[in-house]
Parts: sequence; C-alpha cells; structure tokens
Amino acid sequence: MNTIAAVNSRYAAYAMAHRKTPEAMMQADEAAWPGGCMTGFILWIDDQRRRFIALHPEKANGSDIRNYEAWDDFLNAMATESRA
Repeated sequence: MNTIAAVNSRYAAYAMAHRKTPEAMMQADEAAWPGGCMTGFILWIDDQRRRFIALHPEKANGSDIRNYEAWDDFLNAMATESRA
C-alpha cells in the first residue's frame, strides 16, 4: 500500500514544507520531540491557521476556519513555496 496515500493531506503538506516525505518527517519529529512526536505538526499547523485567517478573514469565523477547501489550497501552496 502507498503509505503517502494513507497520510492526512495536511500532514503531507507539513512534511512537504520541510522537504521530507511524511515517513521521514515523522522520524525527524520523533527524534526532535520524544514522547510528543506530533508537536512539530501541531506548531506548524497552528501557525499556518493564523496566517490563513490573517490573509483571509472572510473565510473564517474568529479563529475558526469556515472554508476548508480554501484552507487546504492555502496549505498546499505554502508547502510548495517552502520547497522552492
């Protein structure tokens, strides 16, 4: 089975933003945060959420995202830009 297909698309964007495969990102995070391997992702996704809402307040309700299609597009664009 293709493990990338089984990964949450937002986690895949996080890994891509760090120039890693999801599997390599998980290994790096496990080494960086023993006992809390999702810490890197949680910090990254929260930072991206704040950026998205600042740029697109009309697609949010306060701190809650309302337009998930735009949110996913934003994450994929951010991940692609990080790779450049």
